[in-house]
Amino acid sequence: MTREEYIQFVEIVKNQVKEAAEYLISELQSRSLAHGVIEALGLVFPQYWMMADCEEFFKRHISVIKAQYCHAKRIGPDQTWVPKVLSSMSLDLQMSFFKLTMKSNVASAMGPPYT
Repeated sequence: MTREEYIQFVEIVKNQVKEAAEYLISELQSRSLAHGVIEALGLVFPQYWMMADCEEFFKRHISVIKAQYCHAKRIGPDQTWVPKVLSSMSLDLQMSFFKLTMKSNVASAMGPPYT
């Protein structure tokens, strides 16, 4: 292999690796949840309810969850309709009980495990 052929070969490999990396990043971004949704899902952990301003965050995070999961959506290349995952009305009805349960159990959930 001559020096010129080697240089061309390296450039071809660089371009292929770059294209593969860009494709991988694109795929990962399309499959990952938005940061706001991931943050909102944190309300299932006891640490969330230990924050001083959890009440303020809770209302906002429920809105984020409703926006993400309480509407039918089109997905895929053929834009197939997928039904909603959660009921907005059920979330509203269960929200106060969920909040009460989580706040009531923070201390025991954060304590040492007993078997």
